[in-house]
Amino acid sequence: MTMRPHLALPPIAAPAAPARAALLLVVAVLAHGGLPAHADEGQPEVAAPTPPVTWRPPPVARVVAVALARAGLDQAAGAALGRRARWAGLAPWLTVRTLHRRSWTEEEPGLDRGDTLELRATWRLDRLVFDDAEVRARSIDDGRAKARRELARLVIRLYHRWLRLATSGADALTRAELEAELDDLTAGWFGRVTTPRPPR
Repeated sequence: MTMRPHLALPPIAAPAAPARAALLLVVAVLAHGGLPAHADEGQPEVAAPTPPVTWRPPPVARVVAVALARAGLDQAAGAALGRRARWAGLAPWLTVRTLHRRSWTEEEPGLDRGDTLELRATWRLDRLVFDDAEVRARSIDDGRAKARRELARLVIRLYHRWLRLATSGADALTRAELEAELDDLTAGWFGRVTTPRPPR
């Protein structure tokens, strides 16, 4: 039996604790994408951009409706007046009359006096079919319709002139004058809704 010589290897020394900690730190930094970037101390910090202010003009139909409502022209008053005049035919006309009677006869000497109170109620049922007030009511409606058309044309003309200047950014003085006129016609509503507001 042949005996082979046994070679004893020297033991491998374990890395020291500081070296092992440094190695773990390098591995962790590389795993997270490298070292963090540091801003230069001499450069000022850049503020976050301010969000844009949202602005949307109101539709022209809404502006016209508000102007008509502020002027009291949004409803037809003549039709209601005609209906009330017809229904008034159900209410009677009341008349009150007092009669003073004075009489004298030969049979009975002296003056005979008497007072009579007369109360009369009269119904005009023909007013349920037609009343003269309906003619006046129709005239009122015609006048109000004409005023509505004129006011609507004025508001539409001012609004589109203002919108052209507002979108182009030209002639700020004329744009302010037009906005003031529309604000007056809408009792301050137009100025409130056209003022730009920052988003919430």
